[in-house]
Amino acid sequence: AGFTAVNVPYSALTPELSKNNQDRTDLNMYRFSISVLSGLVAAVMYNVIVNQIFQDNPARGNVIQGLIVCAVIIITNVIVFAYTTESDTDDEDEEQIPFFEGLAIALRSRPFLYVSGIYLLAWLSIQFVQNLILIYFRDWIGGDPGGQFTILLFGLQFSIFVYILIWGGVSRKLGRKNVFFIGIPIWMVVQVGLFFVQPGQITLVMILAIAAGIGVSLGFLVPWSLLPDVVDDDELKTGQWREGIFYGFFVFLQKMGIGVGIFVQGQVLGWAGDISSTEGAIIQQPDSALLAVRILISIVPIIFLFFSIIQVYRNPNDRHRLAEIQAALAAR
Repeated sequence: AGFTAVNVPYSALTPELSKNNQDRTDLNMYRFSISVLSGLVAAVMYNVIVNQIFQDNPARGNVIQGLIVCAVIIITNVIVFAYTTESDTDDEDEEQIPFFEGLAIALRSRPFLYVSGIYLLAWLSIQFVQNLILIYFRDWIGGDPGGQFTILLFGLQFSIFVYILIWGGVSRKLGRKNVFFIGIPIWMVVQVGLFFVQPGQITLVMILAIAAGIGVSLGFLVPWSLLPDVVDDDELKTGQWREGIFYGFFVFLQKMGIGVGIFVQGQVLGWAGDISSTEGAIIQQPDSALLAVRILISIVPIIFLFFSIIQVYRNPNDRHRLAEIQAALAAR
């Protein structure tokens, strides 16, 4: 509840800060690149504090690390609150929209349905890989779930960070749709590779993880940079500024994607005969369970990504339409 209360208005700041489409893409580029980089810093910090400085007392290390993270969260949110100003509007005087009416407004917006589809499909692809990558690396590849897996995650996260910045710049010339059409197929090829990698090919898996950052970065960048266009389209049609409705539903999709991904994977692995292990124990899984892991981490995301490309292609808010919306809003 606390995360949602902060994340919805924070995410909704993007259309408030600029009406320019490229500026909005840049804002999301910096937002997600810093987010990924912060994740890397947090992972390194955890290893240093808990596993090195307080290796004899990990409970105390976890408390200290938690206090540091808590302080960073509070300070950065206070900075955003103190140094960000909203545009001058009469939102205070507008009648509050009931929840279900607001939901109906979002679901009637054709551009929003397309952008939501893009985001949900890309987010499910990310979640299916993220939730299973450790199991895949440990049980199928036979890699070390400690040091080797940490290197793999570092390579993937750093690659995402770099390519978010690269795609943000490339989109200035090619546009958001075109970079999506370039990067997502590369991600799909990586997913195919994950299915065919054989046990012991640890270096190849790490190379694929780095290459995956080319497409995974677009799963973060493009849907969130398209969402402000939806808000503008709705404002043109209704005369009201209702970004909270759309951003709130987007955060809901994020939560739903996580829940659906975990539930489906758990059910499929259970049907395939996956054997649960105690912490730290490595169990030889049956071939059926290993095949299920390979399919869930590779083939299923490929299907999601294929349909996300179709959604981007059919999105009605192209460059010409967005220019018309901005001109009409400026004239109004």
